[in-house]
Amino acid sequence: MKITFNKKSINTSIYTNLIDRFKLYRFKLENIKEGICLPKKRKSNTYLFCQRVDIILTDDEFKVIKIIRNLKSEKFIFGNKLVYYIFILPKGTFPNIKKSDHIKVKLTTEEQTTLDNYNNKHINKYIKRKNKILKKINKKQQKKDAK
Repeated sequence: MKITFNKKSINTSIYTNLIDRFKLYRFKLENIKEGICLPKKRKSNTYLFCQRVDIILTDDEFKVIKIIRNLKSEKFIFGNKLVYYIFILPKGTFPNIKKSDHIKVKLTTEEQTTLDNYNNKHINKYIKRKNKILKKINKKQQKKDAK
């Protein structure tokens, strides 16, 4: 998988199984050169990471919801219910990315089938939850506008 923002791109690996998700960047002493994508995750941690990383939390359409820059070891990352992907990237990869920006993602056919198989199980639940949250947000906004 290759993610791109403002003509800068980085290769990322998709980790879907438990063993890969547990390993991540733990005990990795050499410089990190590529990122990691954790699909269908809303929380993670940086325990036993030996380097600082940038974390980007996105929804299912790769719209940035939250950015955590220069995160050191032994910290927890919590996203809201709209978060669908967590990208763990080397420190300073996208310095000018902001909330609500879109990330361009290029997938190979193998990665696309992996994500499709992984996502098909729970995508309907996620879409229903997302729509429900967006309706609540819209109702609150309408009440504020009415006042």
